[in-house]
Amino acid sequence: MQQTLWVLHQDKDISPKMYLLYIDCLERTNHSTIIRAFVDSMQLLGPDYEKSKVILYVTDAAPYMVKSGKTLKVWAFSVMQIAQYT
Repeated sequence: MQQTLWVLHQDKDISPKMYLLYIDCLERTNHSTIIRAFVDSMQLLGPDYEKSKVILYVTDAAPYMVKSGKTLKVWAFSVMQIAQYT
C-alpha cells in the first residue's frame, strides 16, 4: 500500500500564502516512516526553524497515523493532531 504525504507550510513573515513544502510517496507505511518523512520535511526549513511553530497535524484515522501523531507530540510539544474519520 502506498501512502502520499503532503506537508504544507505558511510563515506569515515570509508570505501570507500557504505553500506545499514536501510530498513523498511511501512504499511502506507505519508510524515510524511517517514520522521520518515529516521530520525530513521540516529540515527543509533550515536548522534554525522552531519546532514550536508546528501547530497542526492533520491525518486520517488509520491506527499508524494516530500513533504517529502521538509520537510527534514528543518532538514538537505544541502540535495538535486532527484525525479525519470517514
